[in-house]
Amino acid sequence: MDMSQMPDISLGHSDANAIAQALGDSFRTYGFAKVIDHGIDPHLSKEAWRLSKELFARTTEEKRRWYDAGIAGQRGYTPFKTEIAKGADYHDLKEFWHVGRTIACRAPA
Repeated sequence: MDMSQMPDISLGHSDANAIAQALGDSFRTYGFAKVIDHGIDPHLSKEAWRLSKELFARTTEEKRRWYDAGIAGQRGYTPFKTEIAKGADYHDLKEFWHVGRTIACRAPA
């Protein structure tokens, strides 16, 4: 796969369908997308990279303190070789920290 051919996808584009198509195409081809014109402060992005490097440089024992098997990787730390793709025979060779917005949940009626 030639990553040098990955397109820059501009969120400044006025056609939401074109953005969605470009993102989908990039995910299918490369597994991720390179986004520009997102409006995120460059200093914030730089700090996020610094903190990510700091987190993943910690020992496995330290990082595992933030792992909660009961939430299936939906937030916080997920250790190396924990996830497995549907139908796969082997676990994924990655570790990650999953973040997301907090969503209030309603109790079932």
